[in-house]
Parts: sequence; C-alpha cells; structure tokens
Amino acid sequence: MRVTKSTVIRACAVCERTLLQGEYTVRFSPDGVEFVDVCPLCHEAALDYGWVREGGPMSRAIAPHSRRKRPRWAQLLGVQAKE
Repeated sequence: MRVTKSTVIRACAVCERTLLQGEYTVRFSPDGVEFVDVCPLCHEAALDYGWVREGGPMSRAIAPHSRRKRPRWAQLLGVQAKE
C-alpha cells in the first residue's frame, strides 16, 4: 500500500489551526458568498460571529419580541390591543 502526502493544506478560518487529513470540518460563509472551513472547536465561535452555516437558512429567525402582538383580524378591524 502506497501512502501519498496531500498537497492541499487546509486551515480553520477562525483559529487558523492546520486541519488534519480526514478531520471533520464545518463550512461557513462569513460574507454570504464564499465558504470557508471551520474546525469543530471553533464551530460555536463562527455562529457567534454571525457566519452562515453551509446548508442552513440564509435569513435570521424573527425574534419573539418583534412578532405581531395582535391577531391579523384585530389589525384589520382596528381593535386596540389590551395592555
């Protein structure tokens, strides 16, 4: 069996650690256009930076406080929300 050395050197985009051959990586897009490799140790940091995971939704989820507080029918009829 012949062992060959890989000529591609991959590094984590967050910590810049050289990734081992066969090591599991997660792909993220920091700018929404280009994807980079992130090691499993920096996965949470990439999410904290607001990077979008490959295969994940491109838009952010709506925060609970920004949702409508009145039902749609109440908005149409002009009914005031009870405080």
